[in-house]
Amino acid sequence: MRTTSFDYTRATSIDEALGALASGAQVLAGGQSLLQSMKLRQASPQHLVDINELDELRAVDLEDGGLRLGALTRIAELCVIAEVAAMFPSLQQAAKLTADVQVRNRATIGGNLCFANPRSNMASTLISLRAEVTVRSDGGSRRLAVEELFSGYLQTVLSSGDLLTDVHLPDPGRDARGAYREISRQPNGVPVVNVAVAVAEGRVTGIGVGGLGVRPLRARLVEEALTHVDVNDPRAVDEAAALLAGDLASTEPLSDMHGSAEYRLEAAVVLLRRLVLATTNERG
Repeated sequence: MRTTSFDYTRATSIDEALGALASGAQVLAGGQSLLQSMKLRQASPQHLVDINELDELRAVDLEDGGLRLGALTRIAELCVIAEVAAMFPSLQQAAKLTADVQVRNRATIGGNLCFANPRSNMASTLISLRAEVTVRSDGGSRRLAVEELFSGYLQTVLSSGDLLTDVHLPDPGRDARGAYREISRQPNGVPVVNVAVAVAEGRVTGIGVGGLGVRPLRARLVEEALTHVDVNDPRAVDEAAALLAGDLASTEPLSDMHGSAEYRLEAAVVLLRRLVLATTNERG
């Protein structure tokens, strides 16, 4: 199906992009989700502002022991950036499982987050890593935790004049490890449910879950429980993982043709238990 007609602006500066956004334009980055939605007439923007010429949004820099990724960093680049592999292996794992190579070559980390798919493996992994995003507008800039970016199904808290410019990954800590796992109907398909766990000094520091509710979530109740138990004890980990149902209470459960809410929760608990035991007992 053809898209509806729209105006098009290729921005040459962030200020130009922000001006267009303030006038009602919608961002075009990798376009892997947006253009498909437009072809299906699920989205019909009147004006697109293309930000692909903005080199400052491609930067990848070390930052206070962590890493700053420009919003235009391609998912394919996350698979090969040495700092990502060394400091945030779970993010590289999630990137390698995102769609196919053609999509990864175009899709961006910022665009992936802004599409707000509750099953996004990027979102859950970044949540586990306690990542934040910078959002700019004509009125200035602000920082948000990734889990605070989402407001509902395919919805974010961004207003029409906002532009997500950077993703900030904090210092992962000493002896940092992490892992990502998903259940999907086919290899590199959109996950039915996914879980990411981050660990430092043998302690779980973050858990992100996708596919349970209408937005990705941080499993804070599970994180808190795991700080008070022996993570080498499978029974204690089982009891902590079961608290994931309480974290789900903050968002509407997701149930569709790919899996019921009950199945998703049970699958997520199993994945979470396996990841916690694997990452906290990892050696070498």
